[in-house]
Amino acid sequence: MITSRIAILLALCLGLLVFPATAAADEIEWMYDPDAVVEIHLSDISEAELDELEAAPSDEVRGTFELTVDGVRKGPLLEEVGVRLKGGTGSGRPVKTGKSGFKVRFDEFVDDQLFFGIKRLTLNNMVQDPSMVHETLTYELFHELGLPASRDGYAFVTLNG
Repeated sequence: MITSRIAILLALCLGLLVFPATAAADEIEWMYDPDAVVEIHLSDISEAELDELEAAPSDEVRGTFELTVDGVRKGPLLEEVGVRLKGGTGSGRPVKTGKSGFKVRFDEFVDDQLFFGIKRLTLNNMVQDPSMVHETLTYELFHELGLPASRDGYAFVTLNG
């Protein structure tokens, strides 16, 4: 009984820290289908910029963003997006030798640039969850409880091919 109360309290506290999806972001709802895997291609990041990410993971570098489903591009090819490493203790990985997580900011270098109504996207590397379902189940629980929570989906991510 106490354990369930602590879990609900923790869910409530965490729910307050996560912003709900905006109405504009609904035009990208298809990307969050738990039965689909989209392909995200981050490219045009030079060796020097990769070195910069290694040295300063929270600094953004310019990159190109493309999302495909079954080899067909969905949405525009965005050639000027901000890309930085995601993660810290535990999930942080070197960009050249590890499975890095990324944060993509679509309007970092081009004012008001959006991708299907969203400004940014977090690409988790899932290195702390080999099952790749813990996050999805937690967000689903939050949604079922009526709590604000991020949306999530699955993606195969490539960096410079």
